[in-house]
Amino acid sequence: METVEQLLDTIDEETRENLQSCSAEVIFLYLIESYDWELPASLVHWQHSLSTLNNNDIVHLTQFTLSDLKCVTKPLNIPTVFSTPSGCRLAGEEAFFLLLCRLAWPTQLQTLSIFFQYSPSTISKATNWLLTHIHKNWDFLLQDFNSRLAAQHLSPIRLELFASRIYAKGAPLTRCWGFIDCTIREICRPTRWQRECYNGYKHMHAVKYSAVNAPDSIIYHLWGRLEGRRNDNALLSDSQLLIRCKQFAPSFYLFGDPAYPVSTVLLSPLDSSRLTNVEKEFNWKKSSCREVVEWGFADIIRLWSALDFSYTQRIYSVPVGIQYRVATILTNIHIYLYSSETSF
Repeated sequence: METVEQLLDTIDEETRENLQSCSAEVIFLYLIESYDWELPASLVHWQHSLSTLNNNDIVHLTQFTLSDLKCVTKPLNIPTVFSTPSGCRLAGEEAFFLLLCRLAWPTQLQTLSIFFQYSPSTISKATNWLLTHIHKNWDFLLQDFNSRLAAQHLSPIRLELFASRIYAKGAPLTRCWGFIDCTIREICRPTRWQRECYNGYKHMHAVKYSAVNAPDSIIYHLWGRLEGRRNDNALLSDSQLLIRCKQFAPSFYLFGDPAYPVSTVLLSPLDSSRLTNVEKEFNWKKSSCREVVEWGFADIIRLWSALDFSYTQRIYSVPVGIQYRVATILTNIHIYLYSSETSF
């Protein structure tokens, strides 16, 4: 490997004189761009043999083991081989691996192309195609109350189980099956409609999501993305969640923070202006259990940290909403496979 001084000697005299007045960071970036980098032979060989990755490496890159990664592609109906509209042809498991890598870490496409034989544009098109495929076929799971799958995971027996677990945790209510809350996700400042995306509470440009989390840490309902300026009640109204709960779970209710209204299927803490000691204890016990929904939002970012890198969340060039919803689906799958420390 050549030293920096040797690299500078290969540059013409005029350029070298101009660089001498620049900072070390500028010189470094110039050398990175201008130097003809050659990959080591071992790395070039590894490009054509994914089997050289051990299981720990795969878990680090994708949050799944290799065997589970392959198993997950089947229920998600990911094709064995597929071609994108632009003609890029990849194996389904390999494209799923790349998608997980992109979500798990804020990795540049150029970085991934170093370790795979595909160009950055091919990786981008393939992972975007797969992202759209998962969203198109499985997004209904995040707002599903009346399908055959919902009859299984939100059946009266399951709702009774959720309510009993919440009560056993110390909550003073016997028919509460889940918790509702909103999350604010920062985005890169948009070029248009900045006022609509600006959240005055967090003082940043953002989009919002509303979610219902059960004691098993699974998110059973996700609504959004909506503009960052919208309040929690606006998301609740747009999602029509209360109408669905009255239709499919009329004898149970959700619990939210004080921003939410009270109805037969949704409760919130008592008004804190005039409370007795008993009422204060009620609020404290219920609010301590409600933290599970905040843990659910934290699980998504913990597993898919690329979503927390606001510079890449550009709403006019990146499918920000689809990314977050697919990440939620993948988080639910991850919890089913490996459980969660926040479930009870």
